Amino acid sequence: MTKSANNSESSGSIPPVYLFTPSDGPGTQLISCKLNGRNYNTSSLAMQTALQAKNKLNFIEGKVLQPAEGEPHREQWVTCNSMLLSWIFNHLDEELQNLVAGARNAKTLWDDLKERFSQARLMAYKEKEKLHQFLIGLNPEFQTIRSQILSMEPLPNANRAHSIAANDEAQRLITHGRETISESLGFAAKISHDFGGGSNPNPNFSNFTREHKPRSRPFCDYCGWNGHFRATCYQLNGYPGSDQRNPKGSGAGGSRPGGRNSASSPSTLQNKQGGGGGVGFSFLGGPGNSYSGGPSDQRQA
Repeated sequence: MTKSANNSESSGSIPPVYLFTPSDGPGTQLISCKLNGRNYNTSSLAMQTALQAKNKLNFIEGKVLQPAEGEPHREQWVTCNSMLLSWIFNHLDEELQNLVAGARNAKTLWDDLKERFSQARLMAYKEKEKLHQFLIGLNPEFQTIRSQILSMEPLPNANRAHSIAANDEAQRLITHGRETISESLGFAAKISHDFGGGSNPNPNFSNFTREHKPRSRPFCDYCGWNGHFRATCYQLNGYPGSDQRNPKGSGAGGSRPGGRNSASSPSTLQNKQGGGGGVGFSFLGGPGNSYSGGPSDQRQA
């Protein structure tokens, strides 16, 4: 009776959170839904419900802390922690069991599973992977914007990073277009300046244009043709070696074909007997001017 009383007294001093039922053991399967990495939300909710029924949910929530060495109920806490490790381990898929086989604290194991497989964490992990894949695929010219994105806190998702990179590319294209236009205008201005344009034209080119300025071609006001003057017009003065001259050109005030009046008296073709039996000729282009052609090639005023 004394022993029974002692046991009852001893049991009564232990908080209920440390107690188990006779059916509880390390191999007990609390739930049938095993965690496989893709069903964390479902499996986690089922496990929390089972632990709540066993009055052990406070352990994985961090509400029952491990007593220090020498404090009361330290041994009971160690026993409960080991039982919870077994129950959590039993509800894991075989592949996941190999990942957590070395766990020694039930709450630490529970938090680790939440970190690995919770839906929010999983989505964040996948989004981070997508972001890294996107940044790795960028061309070298995006090196600066890549570094800026990685330095952001918190990290943007892949869609936001794509938008940032697209805006950066658009800005670079606009800047490049302006530089190209500026270079083209600058080149055109330089050409204009070098080849005679602007306020300080290239002196070499300016001299070239002045020296090579097209001269006006000779024009005959008698026949209306370019290339000769009135004094050497064959229609007016006749052809060399012929004693015939254009009758329309004879006499004062004669006019050329076409009705244009002559401004000066027509020249006369004179045949001369030159020395040596040669035939000479002269064109009289106006008062006091004559040209004698022939073997002697003499000019007379």
